[in-house]
Amino acid sequence: MSARSKTTESHWDKTPYWTPERRYLICFLTFADCPEFVDVVRMIQRDLREAPIALSPPESLHQTMPGATTREQLTESDVRNIRSSIRKALDGFSSFVLFADRVKSFPEGSEILLKPSQNLNDLHRLLHTAISEGWGKPADGSPGKVLPHITIGYCNGVGDASLLYAVEEKYQKMKVSAPVNHVDLIWLRRESDRYAWDIIERFPLRQIG
Repeated sequence: MSARSKTTESHWDKTPYWTPERRYLICFLTFADCPEFVDVVRMIQRDLREAPIALSPPESLHQTMPGATTREQLTESDVRNIRSSIRKALDGFSSFVLFADRVKSFPEGSEILLKPSQNLNDLHRLLHTAISEGWGKPADGSPGKVLPHITIGYCNGVGDASLLYAVEEKYQKMKVSAPVNHVDLIWLRRESDRYAWDIIERFPLRQIG
């Protein structure tokens, strides 16, 4: 603990390219429709309410998946082709469940780390390929290499980080799951102290059972 920063840092100072005007085409897994998972997130966030952190509302909870580029770099035809490619690639891909592992805090925020999932890696690889094929250019990131996590809050400035680390210690063993029933293709943007987005298309995954 002594080696960790005692103060928070602004996430937005670290990502100056996220101006209010920026729009980025990307796939997200979202969890606002997972009530059990949302209830656990709210419980953790109650413990963080005195911390210098902007907490993510349920509609902002997400797992980042592959993306393409900014709106200025894409034509309407590019977006249509990417949508079609993703739709075709996801046909028959089954829904699955992600399991929370523990909370991790750092100077820029707090997140729930998810247990490694082969299904998540497979989906990431599939989406990376689909975007690349639909766009005709390599998708962002490396296929199949995904950090399983859901951010629950972003720090906006310098403050005392001790409460963030105390909450991390409290939630080292978690027993909650988050079903993945769909993939959202979105225009991602910054909205004040959080990420927000407009859904271009929601792709349902095949339900089992």
